[in-house]
Amino acid sequence: MVELTNFHIKNIQKMAKKYEVDPKLIDIEANWDSSLTAEENYNKIKAILLSLSTSNKKLEENFQKDEVEHYEKIMMEEERKIIQEQIKKEFEEIMKNETSDLKKYYFCLEKFVETTIKANHIHSLFITGKAGIGKSFSVVKKLTELNADYKIILGNISPLELFHTLYDYRNSNNVIVFDDTHGLLKNKQSMSLLMSAMWNPTNKRIVSWLTTSKRLKCPEQFEFKGKIIFIANELPEDIKPVVSRCLEYELNFSYWDILKIMAEISKQPHPSLTKEERQMIFNWIKENTDETTKDFDLRLQKKIETLYEYNKDNWQELALKIINRDEDLAIIKQLVKEYTTTKNQVQKWFEITGKSRRLFFYKKKILEQSSYNISAKSA
Repeated sequence: MVELTNFHIKNIQKMAKKYEVDPKLIDIEANWDSSLTAEENYNKIKAILLSLSTSNKKLEENFQKDEVEHYEKIMMEEERKIIQEQIKKEFEEIMKNETSDLKKYYFCLEKFVETTIKANHIHSLFITGKAGIGKSFSVVKKLTELNADYKIILGNISPLELFHTLYDYRNSNNVIVFDDTHGLLKNKQSMSLLMSAMWNPTNKRIVSWLTTSKRLKCPEQFEFKGKIIFIANELPEDIKPVVSRCLEYELNFSYWDILKIMAEISKQPHPSLTKEERQMIFNWIKENTDETTKDFDLRLQKKIETLYEYNKDNWQELALKIINRDEDLAIIKQLVKEYTTTKNQVQKWFEITGKSRRLFFYKKKILEQSSYNISAKSA
């Protein structure tokens, strides 16, 4: 039988502080049982302190949080397996079909081109999208199908030459395609000519070049009735006055979309390679690239096919030299796989790279745009 003394009270107060509990929260006198030994009383009060302990609650919260993350991780892993099965099934279906079907990937782009050519009140189209995904090829293909009389301008062109080109292709069945002509769009004089050719409140698009120069080889003023199509990798910030007068379309493909297009291309005839060789090269690309591959586009397939054509013994070794990985994307891909919360991903990103939170979110967005969207594919 042990009585409660000041010695025991002070010990219990120290114990309370150790467990991060305010001593005032526990009624020591009420909880002390004089019929028990000192050790039994201490164990009894310790249990009460543990139930009130902030640190103990934190441990419990962390345990629950870890448990949630554990099951989220399992669910993510299950989703990855479903995605892998879906991908495998889709590629099997593509390769099973003997004929190549590329039209579905460029359906919207071709419809925008067709609308621009046929509509009386639409005079121009601005197409953007990353390099090497078939923008120019699809535009030319559709213009050919529509029997349009078109001219393609690549690279730079002077304002005077632009004026001459606008005059030469001024008729209603004419189309001028400007492909990656950034210099043209940055030239104020050229911009003025283009805006006149694309829009006028009177519906008569009058283009003028008032000069006494003998270099001018056409009338100083004429009505432009043709159509204009711009193709660029991205939309320059300073050409909004031009774009506001255009129909706009952005062609976007994820890594998996590009891989599917490559699969379709591998079924098409090639002047030097057999269908089996093309499909063997495609399968190698599929096995040796992922969403973190830099500059992954349709040109890569053509480059590797060329390497194979002239280096059949060591083409794989050479092909690996032109496949480069974006290390930042690779790290983020691994972090997304290992950590379910963005907070943990950002924390680990900073620990590994020392790079900013802003860059993390920028790169993660790129990775998400390249990823396989299971909900979209199964819809």
